[in-house]
Amino acid sequence: MIGIQRRPYTINLAGNSILYQLYDSEAVADNSYTFEVKVLFARYEEAAAPVEIAIIPLAPYKGVAFIDLADLLNSQLNFYTPDPATAGAQSTGLHSGKFFIHYRRVSTTNTNTPWNTSEEQSVCNIVKGGVHPYMWKGNNFFINYFPTNKPFLTWQQRGRLASLTEPLWLTWLNTDVAGNVALTVKIQLTYTDATQTTTQYNIAQPLKQFFVYFLPAGVLQLGLQALQANKTIWYWDVWVTNVNDELLTEKYRFQHDQRNDYNQKFLLYRNSLGGLDTVRIRGVIETNIALDGQDIEMTAAADWPFTNTLPRFDASTPHRELPAYKGDAGYITREEQERLRDAFLNREVYMAQGSRLLPVKLLTKQYRLRATTDKLFSLPIEWMLADAGSYYYTPGVSLGDGQNNFIDLNNVDLGDGQSNEVCEIIMLLGAATTTYSGANATVNFFYQVPTGTPKKLQYKIPGFITNWTDLTYQPSGILSYTVLAGQSITLYMRTVCQNDGYGPVVMKTVNTTTAGQDANSTVRNHTDIPFSYILTRNGALIAQGSIGPGVYDPIFVPGGTASYDLELIGIVPSNAILSIGFNEHAGNITGQHVLWNNITSNAFAGMIISIF
Repeated sequence: MIGIQRRPYTINLAGNSILYQLYDSEAVADNSYTFEVKVLFARYEEAAAPVEIAIIPLAPYKGVAFIDLADLLNSQLNFYTPDPATAGAQSTGLHSGKFFIHYRRVSTTNTNTPWNTSEEQSVCNIVKGGVHPYMWKGNNFFINYFPTNKPFLTWQQRGRLASLTEPLWLTWLNTDVAGNVALTVKIQLTYTDATQTTTQYNIAQPLKQFFVYFLPAGVLQLGLQALQANKTIWYWDVWVTNVNDELLTEKYRFQHDQRNDYNQKFLLYRNSLGGLDTVRIRGVIETNIALDGQDIEMTAAADWPFTNTLPRFDASTPHRELPAYKGDAGYITREEQERLRDAFLNREVYMAQGSRLLPVKLLTKQYRLRATTDKLFSLPIEWMLADAGSYYYTPGVSLGDGQNNFIDLNNVDLGDGQSNEVCEIIMLLGAATTTYSGANATVNFFYQVPTGTPKKLQYKIPGFITNWTDLTYQPSGILSYTVLAGQSITLYMRTVCQNDGYGPVVMKTVNTTTAGQDANSTVRNHTDIPFSYILTRNGALIAQGSIGPGVYDPIFVPGGTASYDLELIGIVPSNAILSIGFNEHAGNITGQHVLWNNITSNAFAGMIISIF
């Protein structure tokens, strides 16, 4: 009688062997017998019982037949890509499914024997992803590694370098929790002064077993900078817990990469375990353009010599533009370099641009990884958009939100909405004042729209107001918000034009521990370009804002001897002067940073910082 001698483990990776072994003692002596296997499967996204997807005939040898279902089941699963514009955790059941088999023995005289359905009592689960076949043995990933380490679905090194603007997702496979269970994603930030701050967000209920969850973990994504805006982040840890504060995952650490980089791009790639990882492209990026088209010969009317517009006898078909980009991940640790090999397996790669992920393909076919004598480690990467080229060019302008599906790589974000027209109406944030009442501090932000009439204004305050909020347009006004005294607050504002396109975003940060003091200094814009700035004193934030051409911003600067770092966003200055009375100090300009060291001032006289 036919039976099962071996079946897959309870949870399986689709990229590795998923083996059933069938045996029938009567088939040992009679080779006219054959086996048939009916495969039943359902994705968890569909919340339905497994259904038949294939019937496979098998020819036993000495009564034994093997069948590996990995390729068949893997073809039934799909990867999910999180939406960058969506806040909070995102989940999917497309990565995972459940399956079992029915089986029977047939012969030339009896081809319609009953199916054995006993395997319905041994439902198996499958997750899209895999490990190297030489590293896989007896499903050791889910038997040993996964329950012991409780990992997120990534092979990137724990403690790896990450920038504060890097889009990051940690991918978590939920194998145990289902129903209305409260789970929390916790983020603990450690600062360079060794102090710590912890924040958290909840995973939406009900929880679904064997779903894959994409958990945002980036500083900019979660507005973590605003928790302690006057401090510098050293590293941050992310993990999942339940109401009893029990760890459901590892504590994954990101180390703040403080190296400056003004041309950075982020590529997100599908890793071998099905998660989504990020690699940061730093430094110089080389762009090469290939044009694809054909030349054709033309004919003309017999009287063409007598026409004023002469005909073409040789022409070209419209050309497709195929931009290719070359960059480098920059100097990283040897282990980080080793694990980024996963990116080149080219399953799915995206480039982050605005609020969208553009599909790209990696062009690197061969690269030098390293030699045993290497002391520094980097990783060259070459890529292009996965659009097979474009017949249309779009310059680096903002087209706003619209229905147009075409995207060019020149920093254009067409968005999702109703308009593809340009919104060029800018707004400015000026000085801010703070009033105190008991334990509360009310910050009053002064704003102005110098020219143009937008449809409305929008604002958000990370950590307090997450989504863009509408504000009735007026040429100038005050936006007030109350927080606990001692907190930092960052306001982002933008215009919305009549065509529903968005204008440039401006921002200003106020620390309510010092904002109550009267301004004693100014930052002055002597250029024709509006820009934003961030001013730190001995590494601590003291002022931040946006300034239009010919405008100044009042700020407060404490007295004493200190070093100052002024970061300018939207402009690279030709000169910068810090004036205290009749003494002028020329700044050391490095890219968009201006540095002054050992500057002595007093809180009464203050200083003037002039940008040219």
